[in-house]
Amino acid sequence: MLELTKDFLSEEGGLLVSTIGSGMGALELIQRSKFDVIVSDYQMPEMDGIGLLKALRERGDRIPFILFTGKGREEVAIEALNNGADFYIRKGTDVVAQFAELRNAIIHLAQMKGAEELIDGIFDTAPLMIMVVDEERRIQTLNKASLEFTTRSRRDLVGLRCGIAFECDNSKENEQGCGFSIRCKECNVWGTVLRTIKDGVKLQRVEAVIPSYYGRAGRDLDLLISSAPIWSFGKRLALVCVEDITELRERHRGSGRVEGAAEAGQ
Repeated sequence: MLELTKDFLSEEGGLLVSTIGSGMGALELIQRSKFDVIVSDYQMPEMDGIGLLKALRERGDRIPFILFTGKGREEVAIEALNNGADFYIRKGTDVVAQFAELRNAIIHLAQMKGAEELIDGIFDTAPLMIMVVDEERRIQTLNKASLEFTTRSRRDLVGLRCGIAFECDNSKENEQGCGFSIRCKECNVWGTVLRTIKDGVKLQRVEAVIPSYYGRAGRDLDLLISSAPIWSFGKRLALVCVEDITELRERHRGSGRVEGAAEAGQ
């Protein structure tokens, strides 16, 4: 069956197929090599397809997974999808049709995976600080530029409010951080995020000054904040881009020059 599947999937070209005869063997092979998609039967020696899927997901492997099986029980399909399978394809009597469906599913998942990796790569390598912030001003995710600026780990920053993450002096008045100091209403970071999430407004290069430290000998941070509304699981969030212009401002502090700061509503 493995060889038959490999022949059908490989005959049109474009797919490089490796096979293995058991779930445990698959786990070892996946650890040694990189794959774009996993196709698994349900009944296998040592570990069934659901067990393989659970083992992958428990160790944090999000590789696209297709359960390709002759088992037609509805509970098998439900269990597979509930544990993170991307497709459940049942084997049938029309061999050509079932392998065409399987091939199409593999190509679809591989393309989606490639697109997601591209987006993740752009997000993480962007030169500006980028973060996603919720209505409580808590950071949901952030890119490498943000981590490098704050010199903290991703684990330390995710879940923190913006004011605490940037060590804003005003946040010391209230341990909850951003949005809870009496000075927060005057802060353009707080105001920009709030307007974006509550009103769905897109804002560009809004000037903000944060009395922060981060090894700057107590110098204020001069920032340009841009934000746009995005949706996740039915909630509006803010995609926030931060540009640090502190050094530029210091060079022109006494000259009265203001460069490139503007606010634009959607």
